[in-house]
Amino acid sequence: MRHIYIRGSPGLIWLVAAIVMGAGQLYKMIAAEAATYAVLGCVTGAVE
Repeated sequence: MRHIYIRGSPGLIWLVAAIVMGAGQLYKMIAAEAATYAVLGCVTGAVE
């Protein structure tokens, strides 16, 4: 597994990820990010 460290805008990071990763890995990364935002949104909503 390659580890790539990128500093920059999220758009740039997605572009590099799309080039380096295969389609399956990219879909898993998008799903993981969406799930993270969903969980954090639920926690934030419950706390408020």
